[in-house]
Amino acid sequence: MYSYPDINVILNTDGNLYLIARLLQSMQPGGDFNVLMSFNDSGDTLKTKSFVSLYSTGLSNIHSLMNNNDVIDGFYGTATGFSVFSPLQILEIDTNLNINFFEVSNIGGNILQFSSRFTTKWLNESNYLLLNSEKPNNSSTVDIFVAKFNTSHEIVGEPIWVGRPDTSDWVPRYGMDWSDPDNIFVCAYQFVYHVPWEVSQVVALIDSSLNVKGMKYYGEDLNFGIWTLCATSDGGAILPVAHHDYNNPYIDTDLIVWKISANDLITSSAETTNPYDSDYYVYPNPGNDVLNIQTAQKGVSVDIYDDKGNLILKKELQDSYLNQINTSCFVPGNYIYKFTDSRGNTDSGKWMKY
Repeated sequence: MYSYPDINVILNTDGNLYLIARLLQSMQPGGDFNVLMSFNDSGDTLKTKSFVSLYSTGLSNIHSLMNNNDVIDGFYGTATGFSVFSPLQILEIDTNLNINFFEVSNIGGNILQFSSRFTTKWLNESNYLLLNSEKPNNSSTVDIFVAKFNTSHEIVGEPIWVGRPDTSDWVPRYGMDWSDPDNIFVCAYQFVYHVPWEVSQVVALIDSSLNVKGMKYYGEDLNFGIWTLCATSDGGAILPVAHHDYNNPYIDTDLIVWKISANDLITSSAETTNPYDSDYYVYPNPGNDVLNIQTAQKGVSVDIYDDKGNLILKKELQDSYLNQINTSCFVPGNYIYKFTDSRGNTDSGKWMKY
């Protein structure tokens, strides 16, 4: 009896379906194995191949598949455990299910510690994008990134990092998709280890050059979990979201389906219909000498008031993904922050200094 089947299927340009499944028999090394299968359009099995870890670690797994884009006679995969010299391998798999792998040793100078969830998709004839989570050097948390590769599986330019330094940001099963390559949707769920019920979501919009165009944070402490993301033909995306009421002693999870547009991520949250989105993330909260503000909005100013309503600080934010405010001169207590963007839209919240 097998547990945790992990299945990925693609329709290749040759008209056949290719499937990879990870089956776990036990938690011991060598207790899991992979099954590769191919099918024709009638559902007939063409070939089957199974294998365990090549290095007897039990951790050799193919995590995602990608069609060949007419580049090779076969298809592609992303994997871990096929080599002891790199934590990530890009696979070229022929139609007989024979595997050739290419090692990727670092992303942007960071030693990789990949999660098991990858999303890959062709951007054009020459490049594909890869989304995953990684623990950068000297970091205790996991961040998500998008990297561009060429057909030789070499990284092109610098990756883009989307997430928060104070949380672990994890990619859902399919966390990146687009119908317009200049409006690429990327999502992740974020949580703080010592407060496991505080799960929020981040959905970013990037262009084909890996520039952030917009971003929204969803859920805050309402425990919304994004399971996947699927682009729609009108340039938007659908997100199936699980909502768990952590105040309920019984398991009570509801499924919510959100439809978002590219404009929803660019414009102010005051102009959207989703009551759970926000343009700003303020952390750490409670905090001490530094207040971090993360936003993709431009032309933003922030006012900070003490608990008596006195204006303590007024500051114009730089048009960058992360701004920091020195709060070492603030006395411990409760504060109110208010953001105002260039169109006059406002957003506010509470921050505590300990």
